[in-house]
Amino acid sequence: MIKSGIFDVGGVLHAYDDNDSLIENDIKKTLEISPDVFEKAWSSMTPLLQRGEISEAEYWKKFLSETKTTKPLPKESLLVREFSKAFSPRKDVLAIVRELKNNGYKLAVLSNTILPHVEFLEKRGIFNDFDVRVFSDSVGITKPDPQIYLLTLNKLGVSAEEAFYVDDKEKYVKPANSLGMHGILFSNAEKLKKDLKEIAVELN
Repeated sequence: MIKSGIFDVGGVLHAYDDNDSLIENDIKKTLEISPDVFEKAWSSMTPLLQRGEISEAEYWKKFLSETKTTKPLPKESLLVREFSKAFSPRKDVLAIVRELKNNGYKLAVLSNTILPHVEFLEKRGIFNDFDVRVFSDSVGITKPDPQIYLLTLNKLGVSAEEAFYVDDKEKYVKPANSLGMHGILFSNAEKLKKDLKEIAVELN
């Protein structure tokens, strides 16, 4: 019997089609960094931020030093500026979340993310209907490490068999399935509702 649902955030609760490239292009343009120099710094330091091993201030200090740019950082975070412009909540999915909550399911979000994005999304109420929030930057573990899924289940107080997991990336659905959860690959709200009903989740 399903008692809980776990949702990814970007690409599921809000659209996230090309946010990464928008952010990356904004940084390259604003700081006048070549693609090669940018990629080296971005790929080596962003995972540290995603695991909460460094703060945003430390991130930018290291980033500016490694890329050797002389351009100043703008007042608005370059990790948030384009993210905020592209932000588009999936209201149909959030409506499903609300219905699940009203029907008594305990809900969690599980996301590889960074603190500036979490803070932005919290202010917009994206997480209001969730009982548990597990973010990679706060727990120091990223998907697809099974430990972050197990941590989420533990916080929910349910077994793997009692939970479903929704993500728009198959590589993150597979670990959930391997642990015994009901993994669902997200494409749109209509299919999500159908997939949930197929595993006997109560929905109108």
